[in-house]
Amino acid sequence: MIWNEYHHAKPHTVSTVLTGPQYTELMSKGKGAPMFIYPVPKGEAPNHFVLVSQHQEKSFVLTFLGDYQRNPSAANPYMVLTCFDELLPTKGIALMRGDLISNLHEDEGLTLMTKVMDSYLKEPEHEVVRQFNHEPNSFNYEEYIQKALVDFATLKRHQIATKADKLNLGGPKAHYGYKEDAELNLAPGGTWVNRENKQRKK
Repeated sequence: MIWNEYHHAKPHTVSTVLTGPQYTELMSKGKGAPMFIYPVPKGEAPNHFVLVSQHQEKSFVLTFLGDYQRNPSAANPYMVLTCFDELLPTKGIALMRGDLISNLHEDEGLTLMTKVMDSYLKEPEHEVVRQFNHEPNSFNYEEYIQKALVDFATLKRHQIATKADKLNLGGPKAHYGYKEDAELNLAPGGTWVNRENKQRKK
């Protein structure tokens, strides 16, 4: 589809197309269980960082869990998934775009987009999301993280093996706000580092 081909050719964006029923279910379940967490492998195992996803109207905003725990209102998004439902009345489809804002590469963003949709559109995946939101004392964090890291790596390999070649849109353009690990004060594995303090100690 032109929507996916266009965004696949752009740097730092991913996209997909939802059927009408998928979109309705995604929005409904997102409202009922708006938050969840997704570990992202980074570097050599077991290095990873964890993103927290928040459903907001027609979007899912993913931020670094450590930033969110320190100050939810000041946590900068790493990725934003936005749904567009203008074509529902005429075409019966909704469009989703994922903007990779910082510390995520395209394959990771594509994997995260798929993980978010699976979390709300598949079982038993959604049961885990429901438990996280409504029965947090029953949610086994360590068990979930270990399984999710394996699932993420497997899905990412599949995404890489099956994705189409990029179209040439005239060369890459700088994406607003995109930052690498060093600019975000992240050490390997996604651990936040206060570099100003480290410099003072030298």
